[in-house]
Amino acid sequence: MPMPTSDDGVEPLRTDRDDGPNRRRNRYRLRSGLLAAVVAGVWLGLLVDPGFGPIVRGVLLAAGLTLGILLTALGLSWLGFGLFAAGDRVVGWVKRASRWPED
Repeated sequence: MPMPTSDDGVEPLRTDRDDGPNRRRNRYRLRSGLLAAVVAGVWLGLLVDPGFGPIVRGVLLAAGLTLGILLTALGLSWLGFGLFAAGDRVVGWVKRASRWPED
């Protein structure tokens, strides 16, 4: 019996291996989504709880402030580095364009 080809108009049988990565990806998405929903529910419960709510909010506020301070310091360091590099270029340009006292 000859093997069916695509010219015969008959589609070859699909196996489970054809959908393997897609099935795994969908299963992973479903599990990740369920885990995220459970974790969000637990956090919401902790935030609403009158005993733990203020503590959790305080910890989140402290973490947010710390992150904000670190990001501000990082931004200022980038600004300082950029200004230093620009100043160095200007000094080099002036040095090449004119007579520098140390020459």
